Amino acid sequence: MKKIVIVGANSYIARNVIYTLKQHKDEYDISLYDLTEKQVDGRSPYFSVNMMSAESVKKINMNCDAIFMFVGKTGSENGFDDFNLFIDVNEKALLNLLNEYRRQHSSAKIIFPSTRLVYKGKKGLLKENAEKEFKTIYAMNKYSCEQYLKQYCCIYGIKYCIFRICIPYGTMVENASSYGTTEFMLSKAIKGENITLYGDGSVRRTLTYMGDLCNILIDGAMSDKCLNDTFNVGGGRL
Repeated sequence: MKKIVIVGANSYIARNVIYTLKQHKDEYDISLYDLTEKQVDGRSPYFSVNMMSAESVKKINMNCDAIFMFVGKTGSENGFDDFNLFIDVNEKALLNLLNEYRRQHSSAKIIFPSTRLVYKGKKGLLKENAEKEFKTIYAMNKYSCEQYLKQYCCIYGIKYCIFRICIPYGTMVENASSYGTTEFMLSKAIKGENITLYGDGSVRRTLTYMGDLCNILIDGAMSDKCLNDTFNVGGGRL
């Protein structure tokens, strides 16, 4: 049985990953961690941990096969107003995790969800080595975290796998809402309201169904081929 640790267990993607893992309960031993007193869906075993505190992070048992790091603060414009919070939650939390990983001499693989927003937009397929551009604090946070993982791998031998995720949509967990474009369009459609689009219609977005994303993240965590590398994750186009 594989031992899995999920940090940030109350987040949108994490809740769906937990649901997917629970469908294979005989294959995975799962431990959940987040800031609140209880896991939002009542899942267990669950432990409250403050990722801003190096002392609190010691509660995480990293004697496992994989660690999913879902702690993060999302948003575009609000990152400029709350940059301290974005840097703390998106970067310092990971650094606290990495230093505790070292302290415990863990050999787990860290699964880190990054974003398509690290790329400079262009027509056609984006490969992982495509040109980068950072238009928001959030995008810079994510790319910084990618570099932290690579640095800790080079110096301390930590294991990781980065997935740059395109817009996720859908949920297998009640009341777990998605981000951005699809959430906006679906909520309008459910209410029978008009959907407003801006621009000339040439802008495209790559969407990723949550069920597919969960399977990719889990398969990547368990695969020896997904190690110390970065992978784009996308699905249909809108």
